[in-house]
Amino acid sequence: MSAMIDEKELKDLVKAALAEALEEQRALVKEIVEEAIEEIALTRAIDEGLQSAPAKREEVFAIRSDLELEETQGSGKLLSDSSGELSNRHRL
Repeated sequence: MSAMIDEKELKDLVKAALAEALEEQRALVKEIVEEAIEEIALTRAIDEGLQSAPAKREEVFAIRSDLELEETQGSGKLLSDSSGELSNRHRL
């Protein structure tokens, strides 16, 4: 076997090593992908919020109170209506 390795062999070795590393670190790869998706969603939510009208303080606290009430009662999940507002009327 020669000390020199051609480009195709090197490429195959790198692919095999990468595949093995990803397989061995599956949980880490999953965590990285999940965090990237969360970051994308957060960025989109921020962009959407910057383009929408400001919410009134009372509306924010009313929604927060509704959510806290739902958590303490342990009943159905809240859904957002077509306007994007959370409502107790819309349950799963």
